[in-house]
Amino acid sequence: MSSSVVFPGPYGWLMAGHAGQARTAAAAARRAFWRHFGLIDDDAATEVGPAFAGGPRWPSIRHGWVIIRRPGSVIVASDGLSDPDAERPEYRTGHDGELFVEIADRNSIDLPAAVLAATPAVQALRQVADAMVEQDRSIADRHRRWGLHTMSVTVSALPQRWQGPDGTLGVLIGKRSPELPIELELPAGTVRIAALTPMTPAETAAVLLDWEGRARGAAAAAMDRSGSGHLFDLERR
Repeated sequence: MSSSVVFPGPYGWLMAGHAGQARTAAAAARRAFWRHFGLIDDDAATEVGPAFAGGPRWPSIRHGWVIIRRPGSVIVASDGLSDPDAERPEYRTGHDGELFVEIADRNSIDLPAAVLAATPAVQALRQVADAMVEQDRSIADRHRRWGLHTMSVTVSALPQRWQGPDGTLGVLIGKRSPELPIELELPAGTVRIAALTPMTPAETAAVLLDWEGRARGAAAAAMDRSGSGHLFDLERR
């Protein structure tokens, strides 16, 4: 496979000394993890641009992504949220996790990386990843406190029936996959691996009105009943 940048922005990063070695070790551990579940597509990209353009600064500045091609599906995952923080040495595993979407839509699984990057699933992934950084959230800590949690995102090319009154899409964060573990061992510690799954407008509205968290569990149960489970499935009924 060819190597090319598909997510906008320049790529590459400067690594020096122990900090650079720690980032390299973390990246290698994540790649080794994903290789257990499919073929890594070298067309995924690393970008630095947003941090220098006023966007959120990921732990090691780099915004990384990895694409894993599987029989019948494709995974796109963040690759850098769990890097050691370049400016805060005590944050040895950054935001303590990585996020991913798994798409099994037959029209999407073989898309070239550049086209896949523009899908609603990957747009949602980018927005949630950046929101975690902007809010300085620990992905693992959110799961320890609340289990499943949610966020609303604004994506283009979203089918009308998935749009809430304000045009946004609700996503459930942390729905378990029957095949993927929920944790990943990095040299600096254990981090969380969390899936993003789309919610219908009705499910999103129910979550917003429910302070006890039962609506999140009900949405997860509906995803299981439909057969979609943790998948980012915009065909779910």
